[in-house]
Amino acid sequence: MTSAETLFAADKLMQLLGARLVAERDGCVEIALTVTEDLVQAHGTCQGGAIFSLADAAFGISASLKRASVSQHCSIAYLRPAKLGETIVARAALSSAVGKTSVYDVHVTNDGGDMIADFRGIARELRS
Repeated sequence: MTSAETLFAADKLMQLLGARLVAERDGCVEIALTVTEDLVQAHGTCQGGAIFSLADAAFGISASLKRASVSQHCSIAYLRPAKLGETIVARAALSSAVGKTSVYDVHVTNDGGDMIADFRGIARELRS
């Protein structure tokens, strides 16, 4: 079994974006990211790819805590923009697990608790 801290430290993109591991609860993690000028697009709001990457990292780390897993499928719905200076948090939660497949829901919220994005990821355990 691998720790959340070890998996997060090995995620070079999260380090590059300046994200931070906030918590691990019941085998699921929370990762936070402050929206900086480097992360905004032409409309002045956070790039969707940064939001997706944050949610995907929370999902991937959570899915790999008990057994090494990879993404099989992911989807995201963007619900409102994240603004410059806001801190957004991705909170992963296990929805279901059957055999080598697990499903996680990740909610991304801003400082005020407003929903920014809703992400669903399906993970598949790596063969040993």
